[in-house]
Amino acid sequence: MHKVQTFDQIVIKSEELNQYLGIYESQQPPITIRCTKENATLMLETRGKKFPLEYYGKDLFRNADFGFFFEFRDGGRQLLVKETDQVYWLRRKDYIQIAR
Repeated sequence: MHKVQTFDQIVIKSEELNQYLGIYESQQPPITIRCTKENATLMLETRGKKFPLEYYGKDLFRNADFGFFFEFRDGGRQLLVKETDQVYWLRRKDYIQIAR
């Protein structure tokens, strides 16, 4: 019997998002993504557009409006962006420092 995965949003503490903050890049295709946070929401910015990501499991996020899924690996040093029939691998280029 297979378990059906649900996508109910799970609450995550703001400080837990710190490991994902940074600028991620891919060479082919050329993609740059900036991950920041606003309160306890991870924000993603690419191509001049900024949108929130919903946390739904360890290292897993989504944006239901656009149909994208995001998986962080290697302690936040890698980011997989998944859409319908494509997966993009990005590496963190810079870590974004958090103001104290």
